[in-house]
Amino acid sequence: MPIILALSLNEVGRSLPKRIFQTVFTFPNFLSWVLVYSVLQDLFQSAGVINTILVQLDRDPIMFLANNNRFINLSLIFGSDIWRGAGWGAIIYLAAISGIDPSLYEAARIDGANRWQCITNITWPGMKPTVIVLLILAVGNIMNGGFDQIFQFRNAVNRPVIEILDTFVFNFGFGQGGMNQSFAAAAGLFRALINFVLLLTANKITRLLGSDGLF
Repeated sequence: MPIILALSLNEVGRSLPKRIFQTVFTFPNFLSWVLVYSVLQDLFQSAGVINTILVQLDRDPIMFLANNNRFINLSLIFGSDIWRGAGWGAIIYLAAISGIDPSLYEAARIDGANRWQCITNITWPGMKPTVIVLLILAVGNIMNGGFDQIFQFRNAVNRPVIEILDTFVFNFGFGQGGMNQSFAAAAGLFRALINFVLLLTANKITRLLGSDGLF
């Protein structure tokens, strides 16, 4: 989504609308998950905006935030994560796009290239190294599931379907009436080791495919 958003913003010709869109999409990144979840509560709780509309349409209300349906829970989690982080990720890709020589676009337009051809043959190759670096870093961070978000979203009803390693370790290590710091430390070390192996693996695969990795 950050890549698609960056490519879309890059196609906005005038600078003022482009800056406005960048600000609107980037602003959610500076909101805490506590505030984001509060907004989602106003929208999706039993007496929220969405269920109020459903009742007005003679439909039964849906307990979006307190149910064990995996699809609904994951949709809310992934959707809110994309809404919060896509704008910030797009800024990095826009910075990579801004480093592309404008004369390449001028030459392509003279040769009759349309916008899509400019994106596929100039913009994408120009931002591809940045995409690869961020992809490798993301793979190396894959075991970090987003504790702040899941901790806010989980409750007694949806916990079985959205529990992740971070919240499990927190609950087992500090939330069971005892202090199992040794277990929490061992789990953190194990997670860091897996992340390190995944980082090396992703970097090696990238280099085998002919691209420059991190090292």
